[in-house]
Amino acid sequence: MRHFGTKEQLLIEALPGPRVAAGVVPGDLGTLPDRVAAVFVEETESAGGEHALVALIRSAASGEAVAMPLYAAMEREITAAFREVLGPGTEAYADLLGSLLIGVTFARHVARTGALAELTREELVGYLVPAIRALLAPAIAAAEAGR
Repeated sequence: MRHFGTKEQLLIEALPGPRVAAGVVPGDLGTLPDRVAAVFVEETESAGGEHALVALIRSAASGEAVAMPLYAAMEREITAAFREVLGPGTEAYADLLGSLLIGVTFARHVARTGALAELTREELVGYLVPAIRALLAPAIAAAEAGR
């Protein structure tokens, strides 16, 4: 309690998502989609299906009460990292990106079915980069125009 304040904050610190987002999001906006895709794939794939996001998705799907507040807290932390770089009003873009990545994680590591589950790491990054670029394009353009 002295170091983290709440059990929720301790669990958030244990999840790699917020820390990774804070380290990946700052930088050249032109390469933001590339960085996000590469780090997402590296993080989730290197854990061999045991990534914390996979556990969180499974917990939320099974209705575990702690999963939803933890997911919401993690989402707030990641959204804050994107807001800092892309500016206010970009929260929906961060949520859309999170939804895309959760869907990919579910397909590859929970359901383990379909074309996404069959892709190599490199192929997955190749598909994710243009999808993330298209999804974040309005927010990136607005952020670049505001600089």
